[in-house]
Amino acid sequence: MKRILIIDDDKDMCLLLKLFLVRKGYDVIEKYSATDALVFLEHTQPDIIISDLMLGDMNGIELLKKVKGNNINVPFIIITAYEDIATSVKAINHGAFDYITKPLLPEEIYTVVKKAIEAKEGNDKNILKGNFAYPIQKEHMLATTESWKRILNQINLIAPTDYNIIIYGETGSGKKAVGREIHEQSTRRAMPFIVVNCSTLPDSVDDIAKHIDAANGGTLFLENITLLSMNVQHFLLDILREKKIKKAGSEKIIDLNIRIIGSSNEIVWNEVVAGKFIEDLFHRINGFNIEVFSLRNRKDDIMPFADHFLKLANQKFEKYIKGFTPDATSVLKNYTWPGNLHELNNIITKAVLLNTNGDMQIVPDLFPEEIKYFTTPLLMNKGIFTGNIAQQRN
Repeated sequence: MKRILIIDDDKDMCLLLKLFLVRKGYDVIEKYSATDALVFLEHTQPDIIISDLMLGDMNGIELLKKVKGNNINVPFIIITAYEDIATSVKAINHGAFDYITKPLLPEEIYTVVKKAIEAKEGNDKNILKGNFAYPIQKEHMLATTESWKRILNQINLIAPTDYNIIIYGETGSGKKAVGREIHEQSTRRAMPFIVVNCSTLPDSVDDIAKHIDAANGGTLFLENITLLSMNVQHFLLDILREKKIKKAGSEKIIDLNIRIIGSSNEIVWNEVVAGKFIEDLFHRINGFNIEVFSLRNRKDDIMPFADHFLKLANQKFEKYIKGFTPDATSVLKNYTWPGNLHELNNIITKAVLLNTNGDMQIVPDLFPEEIKYFTTPLLMNKGIFTGNIAQQRN
């Protein structure tokens, strides 16, 4: 029986979640503070952790960092209010598996828990113990708008080469999906694509060495690359220079044949100037740049992605919703999407779940309040990184 740890200072919420998950066949443990949860985790490791974002003694992201720092490598799910979605998306960068927004819906909770169990078991059967290589949502690459066509043209250009790459973009904008597409269009497509979240990677070189060995012949995707510790940076630089690495679990030295794709939501060269990132390592990884613009700067992408996420949600929950009313379309186009594609997917999924009246289209009442009543015009600019990347030393 799979064990789930629920952490929430709201005892009623804990009880409701427990009753539901127990009926689904899970063993559930409740803790009402982050401190009690950490004490529990010193002796017992559950299969999944579900934590509220706002706890009395610590917020959920701080707890997540401590859990990952203690090498407790289980899927960590955040529960949050709609107004905290941007913060919750940031939690993904710190190693969270997913987030669920209130009001909590049974079907959604059960779906996310099943996905988390599948991800954990999949990684247990393969190779990774330090970080999960969670499934990449390839559907992010299916849009046919001009902005994504430009990115796909860049991918088509760079994928067949062996250049290392840095992908820039805001949280949730689709950087991992771009990295996955590069790998799948490369000559390495039959070899592993290993995702490592640098924000949760221990300072010891043992963990990164295991990931590199697992990715040998394929692609190593370093998410939040500026968060690599200096110790790990030096190790990575050394093996890239020597093109040799020790085989995991043995003393055998083997040849290294690997492509590195890094992602970042800040300019890596700025970290070099600040003395936080090794310049030689930067130049070895910075063979090519791709910038994934934020969703608020890709107005034409909003509805194609909304339609696609609607199709996915229909399939998942066996519903037959046909599209969006004109008012709903207007709401989606005029929101600024701080959580980018991740937030859009979450809100469309939630709207499908809430549509219990048999409506053939999504209406604005199915959206959260801050989406429905957002009136500021869509912000259009040149992006966070454009112009800055060109000034980096190459």
